[in-house]
Amino acid sequence: MKKARILLSLLLTLALIFALCACGGQTTQAEQNSAEAALSEPEQDTNEAAPAEPEQDTAEAVPAEAETASDPDADKDAAPAEDLPVEGEYTLFAVQNDGYTADSDDMDTYSTMTLSEDGTGSMIMNDDALEITEWTEVNGTLTIAFPDGSSIQGTIRNGLAAMDIWGTGDMIAYYAKEGADTSGIRIMTVDEILAAYEASVPDSMLYALWESLDTEAGVHMSYDMHTDYLDADQSFDVHGKDGVYYSLRTTNVSGYKNATITFFRDGTAYNLDPEDMTGLIATTTTSSVITKNVMLMDNLYSDMWHYAQEMDYTVETRDMDGASYTTEVFSDGAAFYFDDAGQLVYYITDIDGIGETVYMIHAIDGTVDEALFDISGYEISE
Repeated sequence: MKKARILLSLLLTLALIFALCACGGQTTQAEQNSAEAALSEPEQDTNEAAPAEPEQDTAEAVPAEAETASDPDADKDAAPAEDLPVEGEYTLFAVQNDGYTADSDDMDTYSTMTLSEDGTGSMIMNDDALEITEWTEVNGTLTIAFPDGSSIQGTIRNGLAAMDIWGTGDMIAYYAKEGADTSGIRIMTVDEILAAYEASVPDSMLYALWESLDTEAGVHMSYDMHTDYLDADQSFDVHGKDGVYYSLRTTNVSGYKNATITFFRDGTAYNLDPEDMTGLIATTTTSSVITKNVMLMDNLYSDMWHYAQEMDYTVETRDMDGASYTTEVFSDGAAFYFDDAGQLVYYITDIDGIGETVYMIHAIDGTVDEALFDISGYEISE
């Protein structure tokens, strides 16, 4: 399923923020059942695994039906579905990833969805606005289409919408109209989610690598990345320490070469041009997720963080460029290649609709160049 460019930008931001909680653990059955009760139709099948199994399938876009409440009169005063029409304005209040549901405010994320009576509408995501060219609702299934032909789908019932953002069930955005009952969605704080996944420690080589990194003392990463969908090559030199982040990205597409620096400090992110020594303030944030670990701004690091928590992986021997590597392959196909010395050399991921991305890692260490954190020589504009 294609995604609109603005929408994809937000999704990548959410994925980055959720890197600390998108791990192998799952919600308890009670938490899952409460979410299911809020949105399910009466006869829907759960198809869920037991909560103790880390392989639990979370592919359903909308939680299935909960177990019947012990009190037969518990729902007698609940508002019928027809009380709140589909048309109207919805506000994002929570995002679920890999079974954990976080408060959108805690992730410093704001979004509204307006469904107009004429079948069109709009979606606002942080500072970006996106036109909805068409929306349809059939038997509780909501489909939203955007001008570029992309679309998302989910379930809507009595003023409560659960949108399957990626189309895989991996990330669900919960929207609600004013007056909708959201009490059935068990929302966790970021700190609660962090504590939940820290209770489970995998034994993968990737986890050992991630655990060895100290972002307060400093992390340096150097790698090349090739993306099939853009046929682009990028080189990254990344330095992060104690709340400060510097990433020099050099992009080569069809012979065109460009260098850009992303810099973050004190809640403000900058885009810097190293050639003419100018820069722009890109955004500001109070999100504790980013300020506590600025390295999550880096795609490779955030992916490492995500998969380092996974319990569901296999170990294989794979060849790359004429050499053999011990490879940890995760449930969605993401593969991390380690040499005989235990160094991460390649990371390969393949996303439907986007294609394969290959990372060649040159260094992951603590040799941070703090001189790069001085941007006083740049002329910064807002």
